[in-house]
Amino acid sequence: MATPIFSDIKNAVRIWSTFKAQVAKTRARNALAKKIDQRSVGRSNEVGALLLALCACLTAPTISASDTVNGSWRVNETLSDDYDEVAKELSDKLHKEYRQKQQQKFINQENLDHAERTRRRIREERREFSWTIPEHIEQMLHAQTLRIHNARKVVLLYDSGRKRLLTVNPAGRAYSVRGTEISKDDVGTSLTYFDEEALIVETDVRYGGKMVERFERAEEGRLRVVVRVQEPAGGPWLEYVRFFDPQS
Repeated sequence: MATPIFSDIKNAVRIWSTFKAQVAKTRARNALAKKIDQRSVGRSNEVGALLLALCACLTAPTISASDTVNGSWRVNETLSDDYDEVAKELSDKLHKEYRQKQQQKFINQENLDHAERTRRRIREERREFSWTIPEHIEQMLHAQTLRIHNARKVVLLYDSGRKRLLTVNPAGRAYSVRGTEISKDDVGTSLTYFDEEALIVETDVRYGGKMVERFERAEEGRLRVVVRVQEPAGGPWLEYVRFFDPQS
């Protein structure tokens, strides 16, 4: 039969063993909880990094396009098309087409005598054909300097005489019911947007006609401006290209 003192010792050993087991279980649970917390934090950081990268990708094209065309520019006459020559070439083409139509018309007019047909032919051949556009548009096309700045809106300054403040449509070449993407000034009604890194301005010209301007960077840091213009009466488009050098 065990004495009381031995019973007390056994109880103390059992209690101590139980206490150590509980401490070990508590430490194991705490270590597991810490690992779970660390994994959660790591995943949160990964998600945050992915969101930041996504935001950077979404905003990068706008910043790139803005930086691409921004600046002060002076025309490079050597590389640029001459507007007067391009306009004359188009006028000559229209005149030639008109004369061909008139000649065919005279041939078909069997009921007119030879003298009358000759007089009409002389009058028609003396008519002058010239491709023309409104004066304020022609001044813009002859601008020697350009300044472009894109912030909340696009500012275009042609020489020092004509300034345009245009709203950029983030949806691109698209129109809304409210028409908030449209800009109106003394030049006309314009839709402005970016096509990748190129700035596009499509204008229904005041007093008639249409004009499309495309501003984009070219080789050796130059700015290339492709302009397409249509006369108020409609008909063929005139297109010519100008190059601008950075202006210090």
